[in-house]
Amino acid sequence: LSFLILPNQTAFVKDRLLVENTVLAGELVNGYHKNKGPKRITIKVDIAKAFDSVSWEFLFNCLEGLLLPQEYIGWLKAVSVLLTSP
Repeated sequence: LSFLILPNQTAFVKDRLLVENTVLAGELVNGYHKNKGPKRITIKVDIAKAFDSVSWEFLFNCLEGLLLPQEYIGWLKAVSVLLTSP
C-alpha cells in the first residue's frame, strides 16, 4: 500500500499523527480573510458520516464557483455516485 499513501497523509497511518492535519489546516486558512490572491474555499466534513450527509450539489456548485476544470468536477461526480450507491 505504500505506493497509495502519500508522504503528507497523516490519518490512519502508523507512526503519523492526525493532529498534524490540524496544524496544516490552520496554516492553510491563515489569511483567508484577506482580499488578495486567487479564490479559495475551505470545507470541513465529518469523516464518520461524510458520505451520508454531504450535500454533493452544494459541493459541486462551490467547485464550479472556483472555476475548477469541468473534467476534474466530472471525476468527483463519478466518484460521488459510486460512494453513495447502495
